[in-house]
Amino acid sequence: MSSICRGEWCRLLEAELDEFEREMNFSERREDIRELSCLRHVSEQFRQGYKNLSPIYMA
Repeated sequence: MSSICRGEWCRLLEAELDEFEREMNFSERREDIRELSCLRHVSEQFRQGYKNLSPIYMA
């Protein structure tokens, strides 16, 4: 995959993660809070990983 396509894919996936986090923030159920905590951890790990892979990553 070219670096341009990889960068675009990463930005699209990050946007999806952001939207899902916003949706989860409106929920107050205990199990949703647990899932959101897990999602944030995975999201952070993913974002750190692809920043290292994508030369055109723009914060």
